[in-house]
Amino acid sequence: MREALIAEQRALAPWGKPATHCVDCGNEIPLERQQAAPGLRCTHCQSAIERRGGSR
Repeated sequence: MREALIAEQRALAPWGKPATHCVDCGNEIPLERQQAAPGLRCTHCQSAIERRGGSR
């Protein structure tokens, strides 16, 4: 299931260079996260959204 969620997020991620800072909290997104799951949020903020039932 984890791999499916990662694949889904990769498909939804914007094209181009991954975000370096979270759009929600402004904290820097670690390079490892940028490479593994390019997106707009840090792990903490993305997890909070997913717990509330959202995906983006």
